[in-house]
Amino acid sequence: MASLDAGQKQRSIVIALGGNAILPVGRRGTYDEQRELTRHTMDQVAQLAEAGHRIVVTHGNGPVVGNIVLRGDAGEQVHGIPAMPMYVCGADSQGGIGYMIQQSLRNALRARGIDRTVAAVVTQVVVDPADAAFQNPTKFIGPFYDADQAARLEKENGWSVREDKGRGFRRVVPSPQPTEVVEWPAIKVLIEAGIVTVAVGGGGVPVFRDESGDLAGIDAVIDKDRASDVLARLLGADDLLIITQTDRFKAASLGAMVSDWTSEYGPGFNYDVRRWYIGGTPWEDAERFRQMSALTHVADVTTPTLLLHGINDRTDTEPQSMMFFQALLDQGKDARYIRFPREPHGFREPRHQRIRDVEEIRW
Repeated sequence: MASLDAGQKQRSIVIALGGNAILPVGRRGTYDEQRELTRHTMDQVAQLAEAGHRIVVTHGNGPVVGNIVLRGDAGEQVHGIPAMPMYVCGADSQGGIGYMIQQSLRNALRARGIDRTVAAVVTQVVVDPADAAFQNPTKFIGPFYDADQAARLEKENGWSVREDKGRGFRRVVPSPQPTEVVEWPAIKVLIEAGIVTVAVGGGGVPVFRDESGDLAGIDAVIDKDRASDVLARLLGADDLLIITQTDRFKAASLGAMVSDWTSEYGPGFNYDVRRWYIGGTPWEDAERFRQMSALTHVADVTTPTLLLHGINDRTDTEPQSMMFFQALLDQGKDARYIRFPREPHGFREPRHQRIRDVEEIRW
């Protein structure tokens, strides 16, 4: 297991991956596709695990569990094999995705010369059967359909179908609030032993407690970010990182950013953040510092970006925003930069606070 640098605090980090990190929109969903995407994602997760921190990886399953449900329906229609309840399909998705994550992450760590165990836990998450979500399904699962297909499937199968962000129509199912992660004590034991743990996949298998106190499954798909939040609090985690992908934002606002971690190594007040977030130093691993810096990826920016920074900021120094702003302009991106006199990290003057809020709303 990798060791922390002298004076560096070991952190407990819950990393929540969106379902699209395993099966993005537009992919067929073959095993080879999912394995390759998982391998790429785990290369990045391995950077934190390599630094010696306690890591829990959670993941979504929206596209995958919908496909499992469809396979069950097809098996019943074609071969007479009984379809399984949705909560069992959720458990199936935890096993399959968990296997790919633990294998890919173990291989990524091994490539770095680190012998660290990775284990996946099939996790149950308690919900309330009286939750209003059961009367108002909102969680998207499965593939996309056009309007005619959606109307037919809604009529034939009794599904609830809604449009998903202008990309097509998908099935929606109940997504109740998680209240308890049943296996959290076991997960805590694992991470304290240094084992990287995969848990609450797809938000966990939704279960409820009956009148006798026994657990039983219930058809739903729990939001993995909410379940990850519950797990992080139960574990007393230092950090919850929610990683997703979306094109729904029309504008972005960056306040007191760090665009280049190498040039900020001395001037800023982010020494501890840099060491646990990136690991090492710029001279030990210059490429990692470069890859973790927003400036390296500025050509990928597509969202109009507003930058705000206080000139007297000593935590994240003001030239960091200036560098990123200039890079955006050089790339022909839509950007604006506002510098605030006298302000440190976190604006103090009421007039500047009001200007900041007004400009963000306008942008």
